[in-house]
Amino acid sequence: MKLYDKSGNTMVEVYKLERRGDDLVMQTNILESMPVDVYVKPAEFWRFLRMAMKSGVIGYVPAFFCKAWARRNQKPVTKEAPKPKAGAKPAEAPKAAPPPSKVETPAPAVVKDAAPLAPGEYDIAIVGAGNNGLIVGAYLAKAGLKTCVLESRDFIGGGVVTREATVPGFKHDLGATAALWIDQNPIIKNDELGLVKKYGLKFLPIPEVQEVIIFPDDRNITIYHDLDKTCASIEKISPKDAEQFRKYVEWATPFFKPVLRGSNMPPAPFGSFITMLSGSSKGQELIHTMFSSAYDAVNDWFSSDEMKIAATRWAAQARVSPYESGTAEGIEFMAPYSVLYGAKAIEGGAGRFTEILGQAIKDFGGEIRTNARVKQVLIRDNKAEGVVLDSGETVRARKGVVMGLNIKQIFPAMVTDAKLPDGFVKNVQALKPQRVQYMTIHLAMNNAPKYKAGGDVDRGFQVQTFPTANFQEFMDGLTEMYRGKAKWGSPGIICSTIFDPTRAPEGKHTLWVAHQEPYYVEGGPEQWDKIGEEVCDKILATIRQHTTNMDDANIIAKKFLTPLEYSRWDESWIDGEPSHIGGYLTQYMSNRPLPGWSGYKMPVDSLYLCGPSTHPGTGLNAGARAPANVIMKDLGIEFDKVI
Repeated sequence: MKLYDKSGNTMVEVYKLERRGDDLVMQTNILESMPVDVYVKPAEFWRFLRMAMKSGVIGYVPAFFCKAWARRNQKPVTKEAPKPKAGAKPAEAPKAAPPPSKVETPAPAVVKDAAPLAPGEYDIAIVGAGNNGLIVGAYLAKAGLKTCVLESRDFIGGGVVTREATVPGFKHDLGATAALWIDQNPIIKNDELGLVKKYGLKFLPIPEVQEVIIFPDDRNITIYHDLDKTCASIEKISPKDAEQFRKYVEWATPFFKPVLRGSNMPPAPFGSFITMLSGSSKGQELIHTMFSSAYDAVNDWFSSDEMKIAATRWAAQARVSPYESGTAEGIEFMAPYSVLYGAKAIEGGAGRFTEILGQAIKDFGGEIRTNARVKQVLIRDNKAEGVVLDSGETVRARKGVVMGLNIKQIFPAMVTDAKLPDGFVKNVQALKPQRVQYMTIHLAMNNAPKYKAGGDVDRGFQVQTFPTANFQEFMDGLTEMYRGKAKWGSPGIICSTIFDPTRAPEGKHTLWVAHQEPYYVEGGPEQWDKIGEEVCDKILATIRQHTTNMDDANIIAKKFLTPLEYSRWDESWIDGEPSHIGGYLTQYMSNRPLPGWSGYKMPVDSLYLCGPSTHPGTGLNAGARAPANVIMKDLGIEFDKVI
């Protein structure tokens, strides 16, 4: 028996069913990668079958298996289950459920309340028009709910915006720029909102040269969208590490799919999830990785300093120290992702995604209001009933309020009338940001960079330089930065116009440069107003060391944003933090934002949370599809029928 999600992907395969004493044992394969034996009572099995036939299995299945494992304390199992007693006849497994039909079902009419909506009243109010708030708004509006999205700034998109920030005609992504795995999310993969077919959202072809890591002498490691070519590049540095990287990708790939799919659904309870994983050898390996540091992982797998730097940077890009427990998973995810899937870009800029979402909301009957800053959630009998704007205007929402803000903005300042659990506010305020944030530089240029390294480097989607080829010096430099020292030797560089000429006038180019920097720089955050220009110039000087044409004559105009400026640009980015809260193991998966509050529902009735404060965190990943699903379920709307 196989259970599918609506995309036709196998969630769980039950390949054998037998009785052991009073229990039934389901020998299963979860997400096509983890063999697990699940012990259940007969009544639980039949309840599982009944639930599996209904829509919503994508959310039900993980919870079922986690609960089943949480009630048992079984020894780790192998792929071969114990043989039944002589003469015992195993029960026949039910017939396999067919994949869901690909025929589109028209969205159902939402059941209307007896009383019509009053002027200025909505079913749902969404606070924050970042990409997450817009995603929730589009799904709910498509479901027929009268939806209002409220944005404090004069534009929508949050950190996913494309603007002519330097001179007219040059389009710059001021926040997110790369589209990582969003195309694997059903919002795009199944085009659930019509963003691709109806509105023309276009993903550019995956660049063959994904990443280039350049060392001081211009030797480099090139990560291709091809494992063989990547290993050939590594072999020039270390034949042994080329072989090890191949083994690493082969080892990590089975874990990649569950992590990728897990970003599209509410997280299972952390303890139960760990208990379930412990039931198979592969699951135990994943547990080990989840609690390991990137520093330990690269020392276990690789021998050359250059390869250790190249691998550790995947973890360090999350802006958490590679010494931290849990950071090894960043390498485990990104290594197979880069060579098997690959990062890509959206034609016209990342902001096209949020622009199109805004249009879709309006076409579905929703409303978006800019310059509408919310100061308070309207609460009665501990139920959210709307919001109050800075202007004093009340926007009522009789079915719910969805907050796309930083959880620290909301609790307690915006919910003063709420009755919150003991310790909740204290725990919210104790949430930690990442260790460092971003400084970005945006250039309008005559020509694309020409790198001294030669070869395929000029075709790299992302190029990153490093001031050292010594691994311990690299780690020491990160530690200095985490302690407040401004740095300029490791810029990440993307020239999007190589792949997307629509972003600049004919023959011209744009450059997106990002460098991790401490918000709490030596002397305090306000120092960024004094040193920003100097640090910007030093970062550009680093790029010039590795290129032949990045002189002043090639640069038409520039704009830079420091961590302090980002905190002013978006008030949800407290301390310049686009992730709202850090991606530490204690603030990850079902611990995000807090243990017990990872299901997008807050401790006020009809108050929901979406965005970077929730699972799966920051980035252009369409993670807000999951809270949209949860909200519809609470309102009695069948998500599958809507899409």
